Amino acid sequence: MYLGFNLRDPKDLGRPNALFGDRALRRALALAIDRAALVQAALGGYGIVPPGPPTPMVWNAQGAALQLPFDSAAARRLLDSLGWRRAAPDSIRSRGGRRLAFEVPYPSSSGIRQRAGVILQEELRKVGVGIRLTPIELNVWLDRARTGKFDALIGAWQIDLPPSGLRELWGSAGIGASNYDRYASPTFDSLIARAGAVSDPVAARRLWHEAIDTINQDAPAVWLFSPTMFAGLS
Repeated sequence: MYLGFNLRDPKDLGRPNALFGDRALRRALALAIDRAALVQAALGGYGIVPPGPPTPMVWNAQGAALQLPFDSAAARRLLDSLGWRRAAPDSIRSRGGRRLAFEVPYPSSSGIRQRAGVILQEELRKVGVGIRLTPIELNVWLDRARTGKFDALIGAWQIDLPPSGLRELWGSAGIGASNYDRYASPTFDSLIARAGAVSDPVAARRLWHEAIDTINQDAPAVWLFSPTMFAGLS
C-alpha cells in the first residue's frame, strides 16, 4: 500500500502539479510519515515496511537501499526551507496564500485504506500538512486514478508483483494506464530496461537496486506497508 502523489496538474495533465511537481516537497512528506508505527496501528504489526515499490519478497528488492527514513524534524526543516510556514504551532502551513492541504480519495470498500488514511492524516498534521480523506466508490476511484483527476491517493498493488511490474506501474510507459502518479524518469526507465535485458543475475540485481534507489529518492509515492502473508494447512 502506498500514498501516491500526482506529479501532473489534475486540471491540465500537460502541466506539473502545483504541489507535487516539487520533488523536495514530496521528500518532506515522505520524511514526515512513520511507516513502522503505521504498520503497528493499521495492521497490528502483521506487516512490513517495504524498501520501495517492490516488497522484500521479490528477489530484485532483497538487499536494496531503503526508502527515505522517518524523520519529522528533518521534514519540518525542509518544509520551512521551501517557504511553507506555520502561522501558529498547530496550524496548517501556507505559502503565498495557499494552504499546504490536499484531498486523498480512497475506495470506500477498503477498511485498511481508511485506517491507514486516518493515521496518515494525523502524521502529516503534526508537521503542518492537511489532508482531506474522501471515501468514494471503487469504480469512481479507479476512473479518477487512471485519468489523473486527483492530487494524491491511497493505492495498493498485489504483493507478489514481478520485477517487470515496476516498468508497468512506475515507468513512463505506464502513464495513462497503471502509472497513476505519472512519474517519469529517464534514469529510472533506462535502469529498468537494462536490468531486464541482462542475463547475469548479479548484474541485474545491481541495476534493479539502482532503479529502486532512484525512485525512492524522487519520492513519487510513500510506500507504506506490505501485509504479512500466512499460509495455513489443515
